[in-house]
Amino acid sequence: PSKRRRAWSSFFLQKSTSFAKSCNKTEYLVAEKEKEEAIFFAGAIMTKRVSDDWKKIQEKTFTNWVNNALRGHLKTAKNQVTSLQTDLRDGTLLAELLETISKKKVGGRIVANPTLKAHELENLCVSFNFMERERIKLVNIGNEDIYNGNMKLIMGLIWTLIRTYQIRSKGKVISTKNAMLAWVNTQVPDQGVRNFTSDWNSGIALCALVDRIKPGTCPHYATLNKAHKVQNCTLGMDLASDRLGIPKIMDPDELAHPDIDELSVMTYLSFFCQPANLHLLEWIRSKIPRQNVTNFTTDWNNGINLACLINALNPGTIPDCEKMDPHDALTNLTKAMHVGEDHLGVKPVIKPTELSDPEVDELNVVTYLSRFQYAKAIPQPQQASCSGLGLNKAFVGRAAHFEVDGSQAGVGEPSVLISLVSGKSPIQAEVGKNPKQHGFFNVKYVPHKAGKISIEVKWSGTAIPGSPFFADVLDPGAFALTGKQITGGQAAKVGKVVLMEVKGLVDTSDIQVTIQHPDSSKEVAKVTSKGKGMAECSYIPHHTGVDKVIAKLAGEDIPGSPYQISVVDPSQCSLGLQSPSVGQKGAVGKEVSFLVTASEVNSRGLTAEVKMPSGTQEIKLVTKKEGAYVGTFTPREVGTYSIFVTCAGDSIRGSPLSLQICDPSKCAFLDTLPKYLQVSKPAKVLISTKGVGPGELKASSSISNVLGTEVTKEGGDLSSLVLKPTSLGSVTISVTWEGDPIALSPFTVNVCDASKCSAYGPGLTSGKGKMGEPFDFTAQAAHAGRGEFEIKPRGPKSVYAAEVKKNKDDTYSVKFTTFETGSHLVDVLWGGAHIPGSPFPVEFVKGADASQFTASGDGLTEAVACTTAKCMLVGPESGLVASKALQVELSGNGLKSKAVDPKHLSPKSGEVQVAITDNGNGSYQVQYTVPKPGKYTLSVTSDGSPIPNSPFHINVLPAPDASKCRAFGSAIDN
Repeated sequence: PSKRRRAWSSFFLQKSTSFAKSCNKTEYLVAEKEKEEAIFFAGAIMTKRVSDDWKKIQEKTFTNWVNNALRGHLKTAKNQVTSLQTDLRDGTLLAELLETISKKKVGGRIVANPTLKAHELENLCVSFNFMERERIKLVNIGNEDIYNGNMKLIMGLIWTLIRTYQIRSKGKVISTKNAMLAWVNTQVPDQGVRNFTSDWNSGIALCALVDRIKPGTCPHYATLNKAHKVQNCTLGMDLASDRLGIPKIMDPDELAHPDIDELSVMTYLSFFCQPANLHLLEWIRSKIPRQNVTNFTTDWNNGINLACLINALNPGTIPDCEKMDPHDALTNLTKAMHVGEDHLGVKPVIKPTELSDPEVDELNVVTYLSRFQYAKAIPQPQQASCSGLGLNKAFVGRAAHFEVDGSQAGVGEPSVLISLVSGKSPIQAEVGKNPKQHGFFNVKYVPHKAGKISIEVKWSGTAIPGSPFFADVLDPGAFALTGKQITGGQAAKVGKVVLMEVKGLVDTSDIQVTIQHPDSSKEVAKVTSKGKGMAECSYIPHHTGVDKVIAKLAGEDIPGSPYQISVVDPSQCSLGLQSPSVGQKGAVGKEVSFLVTASEVNSRGLTAEVKMPSGTQEIKLVTKKEGAYVGTFTPREVGTYSIFVTCAGDSIRGSPLSLQICDPSKCAFLDTLPKYLQVSKPAKVLISTKGVGPGELKASSSISNVLGTEVTKEGGDLSSLVLKPTSLGSVTISVTWEGDPIALSPFTVNVCDASKCSAYGPGLTSGKGKMGEPFDFTAQAAHAGRGEFEIKPRGPKSVYAAEVKKNKDDTYSVKFTTFETGSHLVDVLWGGAHIPGSPFPVEFVKGADASQFTASGDGLTEAVACTTAKCMLVGPESGLVASKALQVELSGNGLKSKAVDPKHLSPKSGEVQVAITDNGNGSYQVQYTVPKPGKYTLSVTSDGSPIPNSPFHINVLPAPDASKCRAFGSAIDN
């Protein structure tokens, strides 16, 4: 038994040291600003609101995933997990899980039915060694964490296994979450999925995913009512289970729960990857059967299969795809990706260097290849051209012709839209193929009105180079009236000249333009000839409203007459600030609103814009009520903003309006915020105000007589928050910039008093303990305020974890075990401060079981004075002399033994001397000497307990005296 214990002790010391070197005590963080609580999982970024529901859902989902994995292809699993916290403890189920999902043996010896902690830890070590060989990155988790049921780390481990073996993403290039989002949006682009929480509550996205993987399964998903969340989720899960074999590792009401967590949803959705991938693989094989594609990793590394797939979807784009050099992967992949984007519209979600990696994340490859499944060949309109007289000039009533050359433009056909530039009147165009030249098309149109026409030529819906073309349609008798207020949509201004242009005139005497005002009064506009069939028409409006422009040619109304011109007066409009209030500063990310007062007529000429430090933004005005219009914008940077509002191009009253914008979010605590402070011990926290902009930093305390605050300027962009604790209590501290809380504000500080705490126990009092055995003591903080104990036992080489348990009487029981001998210091802190007496010094020695000792030798019963006597002790292990666990004392005749080094043992010293020699194999030689005869007692103890038959009673005989001997006989006498 002693040999086995020594072997196990050495083994776990080595293992614990190995794990300590390879781990850092960090948690797994993925933060999102809108969440209130973050959980840290290795390689994943998942956060949830503060709620207990999501934790239960996540644990249930992960448990169901484990059981589904353990079941494999069986209808019923041999073993089931009911609690992740306890069922993985002995290591057997973890090993079985790893073998099932990896399809590999974990290696090493697994104790099938472990009954000892050592066996359970050994089983867990085998699994951890296997994961290390599989290059599964585990941060700060070891066999002790699983054995102790650390749920955060256990859940992190399960998520890592899900991500590695089911989602098949290591998060090397992009996070697993973003990779999954890309995959989901590739499958159901119409759903616009942005997260793995609220976007799945309605169940519609789930039904859409099922229908995409198996078309026709749920064709009516788009008509589902979002309000019927549980009903929709039930439908989607039932269809997924029945048609795709997706296990229901969560319930519909859990998926519909507003606090569902991302990891649970991602875990459930990851089951859809397999049927989707099988469908994708079948599709790829049907397109490039000669390439014999079998996977989504190594088969795509050299770029040849990707090039062949793209060429199959758009023939001729990569004609030499099968002859590519397999050793020039980056060149192949770069070319194929460019062609795929240019000719099929598939933007790469992965780089050539990443796809050429044999260990590329399969999920990223699947996402990229899935996009080709729904891609369509892209035409090349930039390669098309036009030529012919009809592009430049035409005549009213006569056919005009031109030609479209699309021989190099790829798939598609031309479309032609011809219209008058001034009136946008369409002119029918006839397009026909040229039977003599492939890819060439003949176009014919007949204009019926004079003026400039626009000829838009598109190839498969995209304008070709040079389009739109402009041609002049000539007709001496045609007429056109144009102007900014007529065709440009601009408003005219009271008292300002309105100019209109007359085109296509032969003689100005033929044209008459009459203006009819809102009050029905009329005036004749002035017409001035400009030559070459051009004339200028003008008038000055005197009232706001809508003027009618009636144009007649030789007494007949021209097409489009009467025209309407809105007349406005900018002086009747005004601008004012709504939010923030006048004199206050705005904040980045906080909406600014302003109010424009204008009549309905004047509103037609209103335009608004805001000039920011980085540019100008146009603002849309929204009607608030009759005569009032509101504009809003959200500042995104610090600085001075100017709001400009014009009416028909002129600034209105109050414009421009200036506003200072600051950014409280730029304020940042440079020091860690204290959770605890000690009474009468102030603390200072530095705050950076760099880039915040104008404003003032303020701080307040919810209970100022418990904890006071003071903000001081440190110089430059630094300020400091001084926290002054005066009495026990819990306080909320609020730090604001111009009234807006800065990041991490408000926060809570607990004021406590470590000097009111104490720790006591036999071990602390004696300052002694035994290696490998629990060391217990009690701590109390009855009058120390709100805080928490931090116990840190420090040995010569290692720091040990301590178990702290609160008792019903508000004391705390502390227990830890050290595996080192020598001087230790036990730090006991309350609220981060040492309590009286801390750190406590404790000397640890090896412990040994006295009942396992045997003693033998003549020296246990009889000895001779002034002569060295010996006996032998055999114990469970060596090293007990150096640790002072083994003690030997000899007494009698009023004398007590003195321990000496074996080298200095002297029979003639006149003292009772005892020397112990450690033979290094668990045996010890005891030598002693006494100066005079008599009855003596030899006591042997181990860790203070007597060994069997101790004490031993020794009869010490007188020392030999030659003077009292004589020799006689005839031989001597003679």
